[in-house]
Amino acid sequence: MISGPRGRGTVGVGVRVSVRVGVTVAVRVSVRVGVGSRLDSTRGCGAFRSRGKGRRWKSLGLDAEGVSALAVAPGAGDVTWAGTTGDGSDVAGAVLKRTGKGAWQVMLDGDDVDLDVTALAVDPRDPDVVYAATNNEGVTKTTDGGATWTWINRGLPRFDFTGASSPTGAFVFTIPLVLAADDPDTVHVGTLGYGSCCPDQVGVGGDVFTSRDGGATWTGSTSGLAGVNVLALASDPARPGTLYAGTTDGVFRSADRGVTWAPFGLQGGPLVWSVAVAGDGSALYAAAGAVQRRGL
Repeated sequence: MISGPRGRGTVGVGVRVSVRVGVTVAVRVSVRVGVGSRLDSTRGCGAFRSRGKGRRWKSLGLDAEGVSALAVAPGAGDVTWAGTTGDGSDVAGAVLKRTGKGAWQVMLDGDDVDLDVTALAVDPRDPDVVYAATNNEGVTKTTDGGATWTWINRGLPRFDFTGASSPTGAFVFTIPLVLAADDPDTVHVGTLGYGSCCPDQVGVGGDVFTSRDGGATWTGSTSGLAGVNVLALASDPARPGTLYAGTTDGVFRSADRGVTWAPFGLQGGPLVWSVAVAGDGSALYAAAGAVQRRGL
């Protein structure tokens, strides 16, 4: 199982804006970056933060961990969540939490040394509600700041070692997870094909699954994503119900909350590992070899 390509990290961004009426607008940006990969059998070198323009970076610790996911609680920028990868030998992936300058606390771990925490998302209405996607155990959720967790996998596919559907098999590899910009109870998760040794080798199961009830139940898309692995997701803040997916074959768009999808550019090019929509909905950015921009 693989959590990301060589050198790929993950980024969490918090923006704080202060305004003096009639004078100026000052914007302070805090960027947090996690570094971790399973492709080269290393576990990365921790999490880092930069305030301003990214010229200087400060370690947030976790130096021995492969940090595969980061999230910052909206409105509670002093709380940072991190997901890590298992080492396949002795250490399982975990979800950790850090408040202010305090120590990292393990909020979720287990005995599966192949477990990777691949994505994290925090409900913008409540910083204690957090979702975590994994590579082989589905999706889990906490509503009390990490004290307790519930696996929310009803409707996500499971496969046995042959790739056949099995009620007792491993859950499909979930990698990107986002909350709908206009309705945080709507959650979308992308999947890799079962048995994919590499992101561009598609097996059974690459899709986008959507929950409209906070993860209680999941439903797959009905058309448009056959034959691709879904590597990234973004919700359009200016167009309710519109999603963009970065895949192994370019960018796809859905205008109906993930039910149907259509190609949206970069087909036949490099893998699209990240997509992001401008805050005003004016442009879509995609990381595909180089950063690509498309006006919306």
